[in-house]
Amino acid sequence: MQLITLLSAATLASAAALPNSLEARNKDVLPGHCCFTLKDSSGNTVQQSSTGQVQIASSQPSGWYCLDLSSSSAKVLRDDPNNACIVDSRGQFMCVDPIPGNVAWTLGSGGELKYGGSTKFSNCNGKVFGGSRSGCKTTTLKASGKKGSC
Repeated sequence: MQLITLLSAATLASAAALPNSLEARNKDVLPGHCCFTLKDSSGNTVQQSSTGQVQIASSQPSGWYCLDLSSSSAKVLRDDPNNACIVDSRGQFMCVDPIPGNVAWTLGSGGELKYGGSTKFSNCNGKVFGGSRSGCKTTTLKASGKKGSC
């Protein structure tokens, strides 16, 4: 009985340490990549839901994004699970599929995220959209905590 209790305690301790080890692994940066979190123009950290929606001022975890700057083709922004980020047909900034869109993502000289050359994004009740939208707060998104070949 004591052996089962000890094994159960060891299993629980291992499980509790797992998220930290996964987080460290997920924050690795491949050669030629620039990785970062994002902050809006008010200094709020950009977050991402488990469904890939990019959000501001939510209870979701902070997003982690990478650009392959060594690629000569269109620059693809990818999230931590390696989904390509897009601005979908409704205008929403999302990272839900490994297949990239056809618009290049870049970082400006001051670290501003650009989608198709534009630095304008909109915060609409916490959801982030590309460009300016009526009734929403226009914002910029800036790379923070950059790692790699930035």
